[in-house]
Amino acid sequence: MSGTGSAWALLILAGLANAAFGVPMKYVRRWEWENTWAIRSALALVLLPAVLAFVCVPSLFAVYRKAGMEAAGIVLVLGAGWGLAQVLFGKAMHMIGIVLTFSIVLGISAAAGAVLPMFRLQPEAIGSSAMNLSSEAHVR
Repeated sequence: MSGTGSAWALLILAGLANAAFGVPMKYVRRWEWENTWAIRSALALVLLPAVLAFVCVPSLFAVYRKAGMEAAGIVLVLGAGWGLAQVLFGKAMHMIGIVLTFSIVLGISAAAGAVLPMFRLQPEAIGSSAMNLSSEAHVR
């Protein structure tokens, strides 16, 4: 399969997995939430990424060695944060439902994704007229 074909296959697989991640929780009502979410987390956050990394990245350990300890530490901390967020997302989904959880999480993600890059890339713009949408520069 060509590179483009592989990319499309992975995109479709990712879309299907994202659409169906909550299905097992619906049909396994006799299990506690923690058991279902632990199996999902082990498969989706540990096993599948490791298998894909070994399959898709030639000389994976050489890549890790070349990246260095600082980069590996940053990835470790951010990965642990992602894992914690996934567990809390699952708990919220269990407690308040999938629709409300997705609405809140996607709203926070969209807001953070719109504002945080500006804080990182152009901190001097904060508080300037560039942020004032009613300024004459933006009204034409």
